[in-house]
Amino acid sequence: MNLNDLPGAELILPGLDDLQGEKANTVGSLLVAIASTCADA
Repeated sequence: MNLNDLPGAELILPGLDDLQGEKANTVGSLLVAIASTCADA
């Protein structure tokens, strides 16, 4: 499976990179943070 083929990949993948680079205030990183809290529910 290629993650680039998934819906929203253009926002999520850069967000993951941002979080890894400790940039937690970008749109992508915030989307990843929101999604991670939904996965815990």
